Amino acid sequence: MRFSTFINLSVLFLFFTIIGGCQEKEYISQETYYPSGSVESQTIYVDGKRDGLQKFFYEDGTLASQILFVDDFKQGEFKAWFHSGTLKLVANYRDGKLQGESTQYYEGGKMRLKERYDNGELIYQKKYTTDGKVEYEDNY
Repeated sequence: MRFSTFINLSVLFLFFTIIGGCQEKEYISQETYYPSGSVESQTIYVDGKRDGLQKFFYEDGTLASQILFVDDFKQGEFKAWFHSGTLKLVANYRDGKLQGESTQYYEGGKMRLKERYDNGELIYQKKYTTDGKVEYEDNY
């Protein structure tokens, strides 16, 4: 009798462990809107934290920027575009902090600014004029 009680309790414990570990996450896709009614932003939340691709749009629907969030931290490549669709900025994030190279462009496509970050701290910067000449360069 004791052995069967032990088996029953073991099975019951295993059942509740499995059920407890299978809690569903709450997924919410949120959109914000311009007064005109067009979509301004799209953000995915998992259990109340940003988790997924976040996008911002110009009022006419053109993509303005996008970044991936993981557990409420910016993660990976951030990109932003001018209204014309020309690339404006490329930066990289790790655990919510700028990491590695970040490059900004003039609307015409020429490089405006090149920066390097280490764990969120600016360590190098080089700025260019609109005609492509180096305006200044500095290590931090």
